[in-house]
Amino acid sequence: MPQIGPNTLERDVAAEVADLAARHGVSYRRTDFDDLAHHISRLSDAEVEPDETENLLIALVRAKIVDEAERARLHGAYLRQLGYR
Repeated sequence: MPQIGPNTLERDVAAEVADLAARHGVSYRRTDFDDLAHHISRLSDAEVEPDETENLLIALVRAKIVDEAERARLHGAYLRQLGYR
């Protein structure tokens, strides 16, 4: 399974994720499950709307380009770059 290198934390994670998706011809397509998750979060007053990078991470996992551990690492790095701790 291809991974983005360890230097990703020093670079723009969103750009790295977009490049990885483009190299593999992967794009995000909303599914019925995504709609269900959206409605569950909305009804629980915890509305969460993934952005483009987060949607690409979902698509990369669905396409088996990255595994869940790599997705979690990349998502964590992305959130840290956005200023979330």
